[in-house]
Amino acid sequence: MLFNDEDSTDGKSFHHHHNTGTKGSMCTVRVGSRSLPLYPMVIVCLGVLNTILMLTAVVIGIYCGKANQLPAPHQMTVQALFVEVKELQIMQTEAIKAQEEAQQALKKELMSHKELKLQLEQNKTTNDGLQRQIETLQLQRATVLADTAKSRESCGRCQSGWFLFNTSCYFHSKSASLPSKNWPDSRADCIRRGANLTVIDSLEEQLNLFEYLPKQDPSIRPWWIRGGGVWIGLTDIQKEGSWMWLNNVTLQGEGYWIQGEPNNYGLQGENCAAFMNVKNPRATWFDASCQENKDWLCEMEPNYITLILQMEASSSVVCIYNTAVMENSQKRANDNKNGNFRTYFETFWQGGFTFPIIRLVILCLGLLNVVLLIAAVVIGINCAKVREGSLNVPQAAATQLIIELDYLLSNHSDVMKAKEEAKNELDRALKNHAQLKVKIEELKTINDNYQRQIEVLRTEKTNLQANVSALEGNCGRCHPGWTFYNSSCYFFSYTELPNVKKNWPDSRTDCGNRGADLIVIDNQEEQKFVSEIIESVRNARQVWESGYWIGLTDAATEATWVWINNVTEVEQRYWMDGEPNNHGHMGEDCGIAVFSATNPWKTRFDANCQQKQSHWLCEMKSI
Repeated sequence: MLFNDEDSTDGKSFHHHHNTGTKGSMCTVRVGSRSLPLYPMVIVCLGVLNTILMLTAVVIGIYCGKANQLPAPHQMTVQALFVEVKELQIMQTEAIKAQEEAQQALKKELMSHKELKLQLEQNKTTNDGLQRQIETLQLQRATVLADTAKSRESCGRCQSGWFLFNTSCYFHSKSASLPSKNWPDSRADCIRRGANLTVIDSLEEQLNLFEYLPKQDPSIRPWWIRGGGVWIGLTDIQKEGSWMWLNNVTLQGEGYWIQGEPNNYGLQGENCAAFMNVKNPRATWFDASCQENKDWLCEMEPNYITLILQMEASSSVVCIYNTAVMENSQKRANDNKNGNFRTYFETFWQGGFTFPIIRLVILCLGLLNVVLLIAAVVIGINCAKVREGSLNVPQAAATQLIIELDYLLSNHSDVMKAKEEAKNELDRALKNHAQLKVKIEELKTINDNYQRQIEVLRTEKTNLQANVSALEGNCGRCHPGWTFYNSSCYFFSYTELPNVKKNWPDSRTDCGNRGADLIVIDNQEEQKFVSEIIESVRNARQVWESGYWIGLTDAATEATWVWINNVTEVEQRYWMDGEPNNHGHMGEDCGIAVFSATNPWKTRFDANCQQKQSHWLCEMKSI
């Protein structure tokens, strides 16, 4: 619109100037004393309006957003319910998971507990077995100790319960707590045991029995009271006053009768002898009725063969990027933009653009105003709808949440209780597991101790058995490998050196190196002992190859056989038939002892002292 100055009523007038010196015309408006370009003013106003509309839309959006964030009381209640439901669901899920984990752990623990129980039972079984082993070993040790004591008494030559004196084994009925018997029954008991009533045929035996048998104190009970004494194998039942031993040997000399005995007292007479230990070791016999009941004393020969076999067995025993360049180039681009914008704005404000451009700018600004206005209105309407919708939440949703919440609350305690129970049960199982481990460790410790005890007992038993073997071999009176008999020790070379044979001089030298000499056989008992041992250890079928050099020679004077102790042999009854015969041109001047199955008394022959190789037999006094 164009106005003339005359048309102005309010002091303001519009002028339309046509400037031919520029590219277009410029319209101005007068404000007071100043004249301003028209189109720039319009553009400025539209820009301001755009700004206002934009701010309005932003404010409405912010307000709407805040309004949505401040729900109504019942909306807050629904949200709270929802949150609480979610929290409960999470809690229950976690509780159930924890319960399942506890149950799984409990299951594993129970399996481990079962294994530990089995291990505990096995340890108990082992413990019981070890205890039984200990008891058995203790019993065996006690038995070996008893055997040791017996061996000290009998040197292994007598049966269990018997004792040894010199060359005989004795059994006292009182030691076995047997009831008293008369003389015939006592003798029958001895015979059943392979023995007979005792025959006392030497002072040494009399004194030994006096020391062994229990003493009778006459000041407490007189010796003659019935039932006292011990039956021995002496009787005059065949002929009164003629006392005879059970080996059919008549009593020689006065014997060892108590003063005033024998007296054949009473109508029935007294025809059997008994032994009564009083004060005098040389006065201990008395006669009594054979039908009286008394203790009894049996006697038998020792078992030498068993001894030698035991000795042999014991001797044969292991992406960098380089951002600095990008930032600098972006900054230069922004500076160029800002400079161009300022140039364009100054040119536009001074009215330097043509009219079509101005109209285009005004049109764009107007359209932008319309768009912003519509946007503000739409935002406001939508905000109101959202607000209204939030105030009209369906009651059914809240009801459903409440129902679900109640269900969760009702189950929550059960779930938590189940969780706690599972946890408690797991704790109990862990506690029991720990207790079982303690018990197992205790049992292991006990078992280890038992094992150590067993090892100690086994070692002790082995040592004791070795001691028994040694005692049985030599009664502790001889060197290892030697045999004890009747106060002498004997060495049979075959038991230590089965593959070694020597001539007579070398054999005697070996005996001398051992502190002994070749054997001197000077009585019948020793002859029998040597013969029986040779029989048990002989290794050759031929008698001539299984002999032992003995200390007998006629090297000094032919046919005059002298023992190495310078005692001349008088009797010739122990020579084999046709011996000695001094066979061969070099002669035979040394004696050999063998075993003879046909005649146990024919056991010697002569042989060449230098050429004959044989085993040898040494003898020395016992310790």
